[in-house]
Amino acid sequence: MNNLMILGRIEKSPIINEKENCVEFTIKVERNYRNKNGEYETDFIPIKIFGSMKQGVLDYCKENDVIAVKGRLSKLRNEKLEIVVEKLSYIASGKDFQNENI
Repeated sequence: MNNLMILGRIEKSPIINEKENCVEFTIKVERNYRNKNGEYETDFIPIKIFGSMKQGVLDYCKENDVIAVKGRLSKLRNEKLEIVVEKLSYIASGKDFQNENI
């Protein structure tokens, strides 16, 4: 089974990729442990939205908003991985959590 769920912040506001007929953005997810320097590292995960969710994402999801996505992992020709979203839940505006780590 190829299912995953991620909770994180939108790095930059979503953009339209007309070539692939999708909406793209990156979610930043802070790891829950510190590295050897005592700092939390952040993963940047590429996301693609197809179908009827595209317009809603463009209208309501902005930079630093907290969202949860359910989707599947997809491997691209250049060996990079991305997540193709099946369900997206809007958790909170980035303005609500400016000083908290999520």
